[in-house]
Amino acid sequence: MSKKLEITTVFNVNRSALLIKTLVILHLLAVTAVFLNSLPSIYKFCLIAAIIISLTSYIMEALRFKHYKIRYSSVVGWDITQNGDVFHLIEVLPSTVLTSYLLILHFKAHNKKIQTILIVKDALTHDNYRKLMVLLKIAGVKKK
Repeated sequence: MSKKLEITTVFNVNRSALLIKTLVILHLLAVTAVFLNSLPSIYKFCLIAAIIISLTSYIMEALRFKHYKIRYSSVVGWDITQNGDVFHLIEVLPSTVLTSYLLILHFKAHNKKIQTILIVKDALTHDNYRKLMVLLKIAGVKKK
């Protein structure tokens, strides 16, 4: 008689400094490209203003980042919580993207709404990022 061992793992997803740095660098490169082109000054001003507005909105969104906890249980499956609230069951979708630097988690929430979370490598500890990748590869994505 074999008992099924329940394994539960919790991943604390924090704000990513690497993502913020990357966004700032990309926006600075865009401003440099605007300065180096031969457009009239009024167009350059409008483009630079649009880039600054874009950067500001990204930084404000990053500062309002919700702390996520993702939990995997071998019996129940995947659940998620935002800011320490109640855990809700989710279904990880096959469109989830796994790379060594970032993870784009597509899932169907308890309200049947499809949501996406971008998890950059530095948002988790090295071991937890690796563990999350392995669990998603092995148990996470349900093929239809």
